[in-house]
Amino acid sequence: DYPVGKVPMGGLVLTAGADVQKDRIEVEIVAWGRGRVSWSVEHLVFEGDPQQPAVWRQLDKLMGQTFDHAAGGILPIERLAIDTGGHWTTEVYAWVARQDPTRVMAIKGMPNASVALGAPSYVEVNAAGLRLRRGAKLWPIGVSLVKGTLYGWLRQEPPRDGQPTPEGYCHFPRYGEEYFKQLTGERLVRRTNRAGFTKLDWEKSRPRNEVLDMRVYAIAASMAQQIDRWTE
Repeated sequence: DYPVGKVPMGGLVLTAGADVQKDRIEVEIVAWGRGRVSWSVEHLVFEGDPQQPAVWRQLDKLMGQTFDHAAGGILPIERLAIDTGGHWTTEVYAWVARQDPTRVMAIKGMPNASVALGAPSYVEVNAAGLRLRRGAKLWPIGVSLVKGTLYGWLRQEPPRDGQPTPEGYCHFPRYGEEYFKQLTGERLVRRTNRAGFTKLDWEKSRPRNEVLDMRVYAIAASMAQQIDRWTE
């Protein structure tokens, strides 16, 4: 029972994940506290064609916005992660190249990666073959590993009175049912190839899963901020 758009007590830093669709950009802002405990602060939908500048101006405005904290202060978004793997790679790189590189990161999901967040590399040429005026960093994300971590957090029981909150515990305001269906919109399935080797893959269990993607990106942004290594 905390208001959407306001950072609850315990939230210390904000990250965000942005997912680009054909007619909109969706963003989730997540507050992080001690022990990687999280609170979803707000889920935003900016409607517009990603090939037109108007929808990107809305994302610019968000990066200049601050969020009220329950303790009375304000917090900015420390870092936003945005996916480059869709049909709008050119537009994403162009937007990222205009941003503060310490606050915005272009990411690409790597399903078979051995680490959750890899070392970034510079991208000088975008998907259309055009050279960027300033190269953008591209961060590889081990999406399978991050999803596994997230689903583990979601399975935790709520803390009982007087008990400490489990590490990674996730708090949510009273979003609608669709939000939670999208958040849990994939499942881990076991596949065996022709050679007889078995591996686990994530697959969609419903058409839409943007919320899951955004949360994975927000987690990646928190990893880039190294919040799990912060001292008291």
